[in-house]
Amino acid sequence: MNRNDENKFLTASQDIFPISMVNVTLNIDNKQLICNTNMSINNDGLTVLMGSNGSGKTLMLKLLHGLIIPSSGYILWNNQKLNHQIKLQQSMVFQTPVLLKRSVGDNISFVLNRKMRSNYQIDDILERVHLLEFKNRAARLLSSGEKQRLALGRALAIKPKLLFLDEPTSNLDPSTTKFVEDIIKEVSKNKTKVIFVTHDMHQAKRIADDIIFIDKGMVIEHTDSNDFFNLKNSVKAKSYLAGKIFL
Repeated sequence: MNRNDENKFLTASQDIFPISMVNVTLNIDNKQLICNTNMSINNDGLTVLMGSNGSGKTLMLKLLHGLIIPSSGYILWNNQKLNHQIKLQQSMVFQTPVLLKRSVGDNISFVLNRKMRSNYQIDDILERVHLLEFKNRAARLLSSGEKQRLALGRALAIKPKLLFLDEPTSNLDPSTTKFVEDIIKEVSKNKTKVIFVTHDMHQAKRIADDIIFIDKGMVIEHTDSNDFFNLKNSVKAKSYLAGKIFL
């Protein structure tokens, strides 16, 4: 695909916001893990899903991304059900990177070809995540931090309108964490909606524009980040910030 064809594809992409969850529940093994959730997410800012371990953050992310189907209720994208065109405008980075058993460059090329994007920008993508010098190296030989940067580069390669991140820095050292956060903040400022899962309060303070606080599978509140951390919020959120919510 040449650049003109790619531009036509991008122009044809549909608007996917707001994302609306309507009476969404998720039951697994007769246990209700996500409880009657109603929520709307707009296209502006960097949204952080926050809560204790086991609160349902990752399940909520997978529901939003379409990786799992609600037991009841539904999710709409600009009042439409999830379809192929909407899927093409999303990317997700997992806590543990899932990479191909190929070179670093081939990992990027594969995603571009699969998503109908041209390959002319491979070097630019690798340079952006500081991996250009490893272009011909086997991805399996990268360090954990380098693998996560490659996973982020693959996710950004398709220029998604929406980027999901499931605790992408939880296993990284502080310098790599800052590097990843800086890229994510830059991406958010350039009209890609970011939904980021973390239980790290300090990280959420650094990056979040708004917070969705989840406890025991329920959305307790969805509010501006400053209001959340200035304790203008629910009793459960205040308890969480004070370290009083435990598994």
